[in-house]
Amino acid sequence: MTRINLNGDWLLTSKQKPEVEVTMPIPGDNYSALLKASVIDDPYWGCNEQEVQWVRECEWQIHRDFELTQQQLGSQQLLLCLSRLDTVAKLVINGTEVDTFSNMFVARRIDIKPYVQIGVNTISITFTPAHIEAKNRTVSLPFPIPSWLFSA
Repeated sequence: MTRINLNGDWLLTSKQKPEVEVTMPIPGDNYSALLKASVIDDPYWGCNEQEVQWVRECEWQIHRDFELTQQQLGSQQLLLCLSRLDTVAKLVINGTEVDTFSNMFVARRIDIKPYVQIGVNTISITFTPAHIEAKNRTVSLPFPIPSWLFSA
């Protein structure tokens, strides 16, 4: 069995903040990457937590390229193993949506062989803010959700 490790540096971006483009180590999180890149101040210092609330309102995307050889592509399966993927996310490989997620930190194994090619491949994961997704889902329900009645 051949292993390709996709841990390491990914690029973190947000369409709501196009000026923000920073390296994010995986495993890792967007707040730590933004702090390391001096985009935000330490949210645990003083009243800085109030100043970084905009981060939770953004949809964030991480992406990177990886290469596959003919030998690797000749395998019966190419399993992408994800652990600690946080809540609402969409996985795209080479422009094709592969899977969606809506559960925090559940390990997943996905056969990505149908979506990859020999040579360079691009993988991206887009994270939708969970509270925004929850509010959007309540709108489609035929009954009111009490917790959202007070926040509308």
